[in-house]
Amino acid sequence: MVDDSSAPIMLLDFDGVLNAFPDAIGVRYEDVGVAPVVECRGRMTDDFGPERAFRLDGVETVRLGRRGGTWHLHWSRELAANLYGLAESGAVDLRWLSTWQPYVHILDGLLGWDPDVVHNTHWYDPLTGRGRMGGKLHAVVDEVIRQLRVADADGSPRPIVWVDDEEASVANALMLHGHEGAGPMLLVNPLAFRGISRRQWACIRRFVADPPEGPVVVYSDTMHEDGVTADRLHDIDRLPDMTGHRGIMRPRNGLSLPYPRFVILHNSGRCRLCGRVLVSRFRHEMDGCACGAAVDGGLDYQRLTGLVESTLVAVEVADPDQERRAAQVQRSITAAYRRGEPPSDEALCAAITYITGTGDRGATVT
Repeated sequence: MVDDSSAPIMLLDFDGVLNAFPDAIGVRYEDVGVAPVVECRGRMTDDFGPERAFRLDGVETVRLGRRGGTWHLHWSRELAANLYGLAESGAVDLRWLSTWQPYVHILDGLLGWDPDVVHNTHWYDPLTGRGRMGGKLHAVVDEVIRQLRVADADGSPRPIVWVDDEEASVANALMLHGHEGAGPMLLVNPLAFRGISRRQWACIRRFVADPPEGPVVVYSDTMHEDGVTADRLHDIDRLPDMTGHRGIMRPRNGLSLPYPRFVILHNSGRCRLCGRVLVSRFRHEMDGCACGAAVDGGLDYQRLTGLVESTLVAVEVADPDQERRAAQVQRSITAAYRRGEPPSDEALCAAITYITGTGDRGATVT
């Protein structure tokens, strides 16, 4: 048994992680983790077969009243038992980080979890909703900063595992990458229609049993289920390399976020089924296709839904001057979108040159 004062911290979402939504893309719940091949949007796939997916044998309807609504939950009892087993043995310090924050006592009861073993993270106000937008990332950054302080005091920073189908994204993995003195991190981004896959579970078990040394960020999604270090994501996902940059950013809205971080200049993705390129121009503009793939977030964040490959274009900012220029460029891009003139690849390249200070091109994007 591992002392929970040194055990890795696991921050766990529920919807899209344990509670899966295969019916949203035409896959029957009873086929997940059972049928070797299923039909999905007119195509046959083994993504939901027993070698890749856990069987969704936990079924319950939860009524949360007028304010919370009614939810039909489908989860894997095997996966839930595996997660709880890690927590009960002391191998991880398991904490909820979910919009179910006010109702985790209901989830604990359904899953058979002891609330003295699995704790809750209070990260937003359930009455007003204040803190929900971006609050999960803030909670993760707060924990990273706590571990930085432990390292500064010559202590041993604890590894962190963050499992979330939306916010444990490529952009956030890159933003969290490279903290001097912080412990290793694993970000797991499951497919919401399937939940944590068997390969992702194996990746979690490996990380928990033998965390990497130093400030390493490992990322696992549907394309990299076995995990890939964040220093390789810039090659895979067309994002700049963060290697060699360290520091803590100035306070913003009462929270210290780490430098370097990434500023989005073009929020797009490609559906892995039909090949359509999806573009989100504004914060709450979601662009989707008939396959169930979608991109949302505009220039503020990237939220991917379904079988979609990120083609995000972002720029690394490493200091306040670069951040100021990046904000200027984002305003120019937004104005161009409103005129119906999306920025060209050449304009985006010129904008990156301007932001990073490697050239004299202006910040106007047309």
